[in-house]
Amino acid sequence: MGFFSKRRDKLLKEEIENAFLLNEGETVDTRIYWEAAERFAQDHGAKTDLYAFRQATSFKMMIHFQEVSITFTRDRINGTVNISAELSVQEELKRLGL
Repeated sequence: MGFFSKRRDKLLKEEIENAFLLNEGETVDTRIYWEAAERFAQDHGAKTDLYAFRQATSFKMMIHFQEVSITFTRDRINGTVNISAELSVQEELKRLGL
């Protein structure tokens, strides 16, 4: 993994953690370009979907020992990414004791 890939991963992980810990379930605007976020998501097993002229990609990752569902959506105006992070369904069921 090259220098820029490590830097990209570090920045995106920080943004995702902040989105999850500070704004769980809400959409957070970032200054990260879509292409970098999409590549990060693909590295984590995501596929990009095109719907209603918008691009979005979703994947799961572990944050503080919890499985979190992450969604990146491309901002059509400036080409940056909006992040939404929330507990996965399995983690919600664990939290509820089911």
